[in-house]
Amino acid sequence: MEVSKGEAAAKNAFLKAVKLGGSASSLYGLGLSYRRLNKNKQAKRYLKQYISRYPSGKDASEIKLILKSL
Repeated sequence: MEVSKGEAAAKNAFLKAVKLGGSASSLYGLGLSYRRLNKNKQAKRYLKQYISRYPSGKDASEIKLILKSL
């Protein structure tokens, strides 16, 4: 799979946001970005952080399903 510059740029932007505090949307976005880049270990790391910090977050149910597929 070829990685587009846009996907890499999105991952970098989300990573920066996570380093600045790790909002729910930045953890979710970073996890999905890593998933699209086929970096499942990193995807799991950030999606699990989302669940740990925001267990009732609006994307928690979807993230739990994604984690089962990784």
